[in-house]
Amino acid sequence: MMSNHAWKLQDAKNRLSELVDKSLSEGPQIIMRRGKPMSVLISFEDFRKQKKTNQSFLKLCYRFVDQENDLEISRNQSIGRNVDLDDL
Repeated sequence: MMSNHAWKLQDAKNRLSELVDKSLSEGPQIIMRRGKPMSVLISFEDFRKQKKTNQSFLKLCYRFVDQENDLEISRNQSIGRNVDLDDL
């Protein structure tokens, strides 16, 4: 194990039960591979809280549109511009 919350991959595999216990009692645990952080183990409760607070970009856009009733979204229906492929 490296620091209190960072684990070498081999240590994480060998001591998975301890790693899970620490994620429950001490918070997120970082799993390192070749000295670089690769994964994080968090408790299911922390995961659920994170999912509740995170909003997708699409939901954020819809919320903005709902607040701005006068906003009109339209798409340009032109066919675009001509491209000469012979010059490539």
